[in-house]
Amino acid sequence: MKLILNSEKWFSCGHIHVCGYCYDDAGNLYREKRLCDYFAAVQSPDGFFQSLRAANGLFSVIIEKPGMTLIATDRVRRYPLFYTSDGQITDTPNALVHSLERDNEAFSFYNASGAVLPGHTLLKKIKQLPAASYGIYSFDKWQVQQYADYLCTKKDEKSISLERLDEVMISVFQRLVESIGDRQIVVPLTAGNDSRLILCMLHKMGYHNVVCYTVVGKGSSEWEGANEAARRLNYKHYKVDIYDEEALQLTFADEDKWERYYRYVGSYTNFCWLYDYAALLFLEKKHLIDSDAVFVPGHSADMIGGSHLYKANVQENENAESLVNKIMFINFEYGGSRNVRTTLRDYFNACVNAKYTPYSAYQNWVVQHRQVHNILNSIRVYDFLGYDVRLPFWDSALYEIFSHLPYAELKKSCLYLDYVQSVFSSYGLSVSMQKKQIHWPCVAMKRLLKRVVPAEWINRVHKSDPIGEKLLSRRLDLELTHWLGHPHSCTNSNELMLQWYEMRVLQGRG
Repeated sequence: MKLILNSEKWFSCGHIHVCGYCYDDAGNLYREKRLCDYFAAVQSPDGFFQSLRAANGLFSVIIEKPGMTLIATDRVRRYPLFYTSDGQITDTPNALVHSLERDNEAFSFYNASGAVLPGHTLLKKIKQLPAASYGIYSFDKWQVQQYADYLCTKKDEKSISLERLDEVMISVFQRLVESIGDRQIVVPLTAGNDSRLILCMLHKMGYHNVVCYTVVGKGSSEWEGANEAARRLNYKHYKVDIYDEEALQLTFADEDKWERYYRYVGSYTNFCWLYDYAALLFLEKKHLIDSDAVFVPGHSADMIGGSHLYKANVQENENAESLVNKIMFINFEYGGSRNVRTTLRDYFNACVNAKYTPYSAYQNWVVQHRQVHNILNSIRVYDFLGYDVRLPFWDSALYEIFSHLPYAELKKSCLYLDYVQSVFSSYGLSVSMQKKQIHWPCVAMKRLLKRVVPAEWINRVHKSDPIGEKLLSRRLDLELTHWLGHPHSCTNSNELMLQWYEMRVLQGRG
């Protein structure tokens, strides 16, 4: 077994290596040496499983024992771990690259959604430990198992009152502020519910050392709603306009830093985002955030509240095939990939056969794939620039509540939106309502148009650039076109960044 840890966040005590933090069932905080001590009593895989089930936080751990190595990540894969069949383990997959042999199934998922299938990377010989999983390396073989998931049977469902949810939410934010001390909290603020709810909860906690920022581009409508929340709660609020020449030029001003950034975030698993990277460089240059600030983004309260069920019109008694179609053609728009369909069908059939509710199976897929890879991986920009992060809506207490809700309380995000309303009413804020449900005929028409209408025509219609990514990605546009030898077919910045990173991987620069 060979261990290659390049991050400064790791703390080692002999044969135990940890990063991050966790709380136990009694609410005790463990980090650095204490986190090593938390796992020191582990003597077997079963003991490891029990310790992980009780650990509430953002962490990864590696335990070296005679004849066996144990590794694990938290429920959101906050600190990714990668490994090879011969026992090499690292937090930086570039350190393991000796072969660029591609994983075709992983590329199918990547091209469809911007992220690989959990557990994979784009390269065949490098695997990634999925979220909420642990791995055992023994007798020159790996065994990987999950210790937590978002699945629920009908008999295990539990309703919860708004009063009880408020008690849990307060305890979550009390833990958050206690773990931060008096450091500055930075909230990436939008006009949506999640980030504004964070501001309200911090205000409830009496936490004053808070600043917010909002990224705006062409046609953005975020500033007014976000600024109203910051103003009512008396928190500093900064606007980062990507169309400002100074902000725009900072993104690629340091070529070496840009190269290290996209590799760090991509990690052979998903494409990287530009607007938060540009925004943080701007905030740093203007000295608007402290060097030891802690970022607290709102990922992904709307999802645990049930927003993906509503958008895709997932009903209470779906069958496996209908769930496959809603994942493929509505939620992620995977398209017609045979590899993707086969994997999804096997997954949903297994869930149905195990008596899990269809909507919890759907939520579980969204958590493990979209949220962990596409959404939560975006916070790695804060890591890259040396900042700490907290994710209050992924606290295990909330994870357990929302994963066991009955369908009626998830439909249209009823419970979550009712709670947001109860908090916002004290501050005179209005609740952002759900986006409209997406139906198959609309998606089919959209797909047909994308196939027959030239990309440049579609781009002319969609002139808005609310967070400035179209402007930021112009350089990537030119690089991809040059590499292809002809204009690409991307109709939005996400598609462009997806194809651009794939190009980098194929060039051996991933």
